[in-house]
Amino acid sequence: MLNRLKEHIESKNLFSDNDQLLLAVSGGVDSMVLAHLLSDLGYVYAVAHVDHNTRSGGSQKDKEFVNKYFESRGISVHNHLFQHDGKGNFHDQAHLSRYSFFRSLAYDKIVTAHHKDDHLETIMVNFFNGRSTEGIRSGEEVKRPLLIFSKQELMAYAKQYDIPFRTDKSNSENHYLRNFVRNKLIPFIDAKYDIEQKLTSLSHRNTLDSELLGQMVRREVSSVEVNGVVKYNLSDLKNQGSTFLFHLLFSYGLNRSQAENLVQILDKVGKEMETHNYRILVDREELLIVKKDEEQRNVDVTLQDFPFNITFGTYILNFDLATDLPKKHGSDRAYFPLSKLENRLTIRSWKAGDYMYPFGMSGKKKKLKKLFQESKIDRITKNKLPIILNNDDIIWVATLRSDHRYLVDDSEGNLLEVTISS
Repeated sequence: MLNRLKEHIESKNLFSDNDQLLLAVSGGVDSMVLAHLLSDLGYVYAVAHVDHNTRSGGSQKDKEFVNKYFESRGISVHNHLFQHDGKGNFHDQAHLSRYSFFRSLAYDKIVTAHHKDDHLETIMVNFFNGRSTEGIRSGEEVKRPLLIFSKQELMAYAKQYDIPFRTDKSNSENHYLRNFVRNKLIPFIDAKYDIEQKLTSLSHRNTLDSELLGQMVRREVSSVEVNGVVKYNLSDLKNQGSTFLFHLLFSYGLNRSQAENLVQILDKVGKEMETHNYRILVDREELLIVKKDEEQRNVDVTLQDFPFNITFGTYILNFDLATDLPKKHGSDRAYFPLSKLENRLTIRSWKAGDYMYPFGMSGKKKKLKKLFQESKIDRITKNKLPIILNNDDIIWVATLRSDHRYLVDDSEGNLLEVTISS
């Protein structure tokens, strides 16, 4: 089993020794076996565990088990508590919460323990829900190396190597569709018709067909990507139907129901929708798509140990000292007198109500919303641009304007130079 997994990881190029891996571990047999296998193969990883606050404290015991097991082996564990708000579907919200948590940790690859049986269950659940015959895929970011193994193989491996694990008793309850498919339907049908190979082959063929159709659709309309924002001209999309939009944007997580809704809002500026990982927004002339985890929190910057770099979304900001202003200025750099700055600056995204006194505008106060409109900055890009603050003063909207109050004159001594690249 170890050799099969090694060959599978290498042949499919799922991840490498240089990748920072985050292993999602519930404490169940699947993830505990995967952790054991990856350790034996020499991979270094950290663990992420989500406590779903269920089973009258049972999930808390899962957390304690996972933390004790991995911390005793010197493996870092990241914990997250999911609390359902009582509205909407528990499982859908839990899924979104889990993967949002995983991505917030900023590892190169997220590794999960989904296996061959999970793949078959997903095919059937998607079919019964009228969605598709899609199963589980490994994506660019999320890798699922156990899809070549059955649950039976994993159980046998755990027994052979005495791997401890926790059992979630709710998995045997059949009031959820997935549990019913797993515990009742698949064993009943498989005993007579050996459906595993047939269904997985059908799903694979349909996936290939869908990928081919997607390639053909993408040849019909072009897009551009600027600083992490994907842009389509609305004029290319408004005469297309929902099926066209579904295949065009499937890689961004758009489902068929959302594609039908998207057709209805393409002429409504400001309307938006979300998939699991992306925001899709209708702007004045373009459809904008951005990855959710590129929305930024505040970053505090201490002005010491120059030069240094700060990463903010898709941008890199370089901070350094200068004594003279260059003859040429550009939108990629700004200068500020150190005598007017605190030792700590803040970088954040735009907020409603933000204003500054833009350089070159006679020192008049202007709201950033108006500045963005005049500069024809689209609705998503404005939320991604780094904004630098000294206390509560906005001193630079990167790539656009610095603040008149922090103007550098000939009498200034040491200067802070900030340059931006993407």
